[in-house]
Amino acid sequence: MRYWDTSVLLKLYVQESDSARFAALLAQPGEVIYTSEFSRLELLRAFWGKRVDGAIRAGAERALLRRFDQEVELGRITLVSQRAEAWKQFEAVLETCYKRAQPVRVRAFDALHLATALAAKATEIVCTDTRMRAGAALLGLRLFPL
Repeated sequence: MRYWDTSVLLKLYVQESDSARFAALLAQPGEVIYTSEFSRLELLRAFWGKRVDGAIRAGAERALLRRFDQEVELGRITLVSQRAEAWKQFEAVLETCYKRAQPVRVRAFDALHLATALAAKATEIVCTDTRMRAGAALLGLRLFPL
């Protein structure tokens, strides 16, 4: 199972230079996005950021969030809850990343995404964030893109 980070989900809603690569992955037969339930909140913040940056027009942030919610309702996106197992994994993620000679300084939401992916039994993470990718590799998750 692939776990999708919020920053990659954003590329499906707001055109970026590598959006087509992730849209192609999603177009594969049977592909379902698994992501944290808090990705909805992160996406809304990102949409507002894109609006302020002039990448989307005023009002688009709400329309894009409605589109995301529709994808959840249709079952194309599965929101993974923050259950007790994810909270347990969170500390393990931090230990793995920080107890190294060269620590991987994952941020709190990055570590929570990684913990949620582990709790959901994901085998691969779809992510472009350098720190999250480094942490995922330490945790034994395959990376997309390679």
